[in-house]
Parts: sequence; structure tokens; C-alpha cells
Amino acid sequence: MEHSKGSRELLRQMALNLFPRQGEYPVNSMHPVVLEGKEGPRLAMLVIGDGSVKSLLKDCPEPDISSSVYLEDNRYGIRRDLVIRFDVSCTAGMAGFETVIPGDERRAQELVIRVLGQPAEVGVFVLDEAREFVAVLRAPWQPSGVSAGVFSRLEEL
Repeated sequence: MEHSKGSRELLRQMALNLFPRQGEYPVNSMHPVVLEGKEGPRLAMLVIGDGSVKSLLKDCPEPDISSSVYLEDNRYGIRRDLVIRFDVSCTAGMAGFETVIPGDERRAQELVIRVLGQPAEVGVFVLDEAREFVAVLRAPWQPSGVSAGVFSRLEEL
């Protein structure tokens, strides 16, 4: 996960282009974006982490990343929220990142479901509180078991 100063700046600029409103996002949050490309739509995430996330990833060249998706009740009673979660494990510890797509954002949920309904790799850009580049994580995504069931249940709502 080591990057030269030039590549770190390039990756920070890429994150800025993909997530132009990143300055509005709170620390310790994760935000999705769907990208259209030659191979079809892909999902990318932006994590704005605190110092503990930066410290954890600094000495972790190859973290173990697991992903999950599930539904939870919407606090306003509007359909169900779609939750996407990534857990990152290193020898020094663990961090969890999650984002919620609210039940009233049905079109956004459908778009993310369409993208996550196929095997892929999700790029997770990690920035610190000052919006400086920390890491890019490559999170494998396999829609199986519980995740696949979530997609069909969400479509029924």
C-alpha cells in the first residue's frame, strides 16, 4: 500500500474528482459513487477517517477486507435502508466502514443493487480529516448468501 508522493497526489486528485463534495462529509463516514465504464457500472467508496484509521492503514500493506450488505428499518418508517459495510483487518487492529442508502432513496438503492448484484472489486479511497490521501483499498465483492437475499427482499418492498 506504499505510494510515492506523486502517486499519492494523483490518487487524492482522483478522489476529489470522484467525490467533489468531500469537504462536506463528516470524519468517520463512507460515501458511495457509481461509475459508468467500458466494463459496465462499478462502485467506488470514499472513507473520511480519523487518525486511528490512518495509523491502522499506515503499517498494513495488505489488509484483509470483508464486505456485507443488509437491510435495516428506516427511522422514518419509509421502506428499508440499504447498508453496505466493509471491515478491514490488519495485524495492528480492525476498522469498520459503513454507508446507509435511505429507504426513501429508492432509485439510488436500485442503482447500487444493480451494480452490487454482480461480482466485482470495489475501490475504497481513504482520506484523513485534512482530506489528505491515506490509501486505496481494493475490496472484493461477491454477491452470495445473505447479500443475494437482501437484493431480492429489497425488490419486494
